Amino acid sequence: MSNKGFYLLIVVFVFASNQISAQSNSTIWDDIKGDATHSLNMGIGLLKSPFTASASDWQRIGIATAGTGLLFMADPTVKDLAQNNQGETGDWIFNIDKTFNKEYVIIGSSGLYLSGLIFRQRGIRRTALYTIESVFIASSITGSLKIIFGRSRPFVDEGHLKFRLFGGDRESHRSLPSGHATGAFSICTVFAKSIDNIWWKTFWYGTAVMVGAARVYHNRHWLSDTVLGGFIGYTTASYVVHFDDRNKNHKISFYGDVIQPYFSLNEFGFKLYF
Repeated sequence: MSNKGFYLLIVVFVFASNQISAQSNSTIWDDIKGDATHSLNMGIGLLKSPFTASASDWQRIGIATAGTGLLFMADPTVKDLAQNNQGETGDWIFNIDKTFNKEYVIIGSSGLYLSGLIFRQRGIRRTALYTIESVFIASSITGSLKIIFGRSRPFVDEGHLKFRLFGGDRESHRSLPSGHATGAFSICTVFAKSIDNIWWKTFWYGTAVMVGAARVYHNRHWLSDTVLGGFIGYTTASYVVHFDDRNKNHKISFYGDVIQPYFSLNEFGFKLYF
């Protein structure tokens, strides 16, 4: 792990343990079952979301789509600006995107979850759970869009409007949206919303923006790729973080049937409540 990744995780754990900790009174097994139930119910909620989304939700999606399209016009200019201003200082600053690759994200999120679980810190465990859920959902959305759009990456030199629909199975044509920006905003939004402190929020949102900028600096993505990726990451993380508040008075269900996983030492299944 790079020094940046190591120190970043230390900052997260130390700060979070002092600010969001809440001692868990349940057993580890109960915590695991509760977290599994949370993830399942949230997944069901996501499947239903296209049918329950409000007008404002669709409006935000429309604005994000239109905004991404408008940014296409600025993509070549921003690319040239980034590539014409390469240097040692920029290389050092924008090395931050390496901290948010898949391996570090998985290790960091899983480690934080296990820490909260083992040391009985409910706040840390739940924050880590939200991070894992957000990254998984947002990355799935971004991965699917990459394949559908098949947009050529900047370094291929095919232009910013080169698309191969459903041709994103090749790495050179998986530009839109940015996976790093999606992951960074997924993680950083969860942590930013975990504590009501302006400096804490500024640090995390600023970090996410820097990751997106780094992808443009390294000629791996167009500006519009990173903006759309950031929107997906932020929106998904916000949905996950506020899921419990929106559904605290009822459980997510399909056609009135509440679904919950059932665990025991030698059994696994699902319970349906009518």
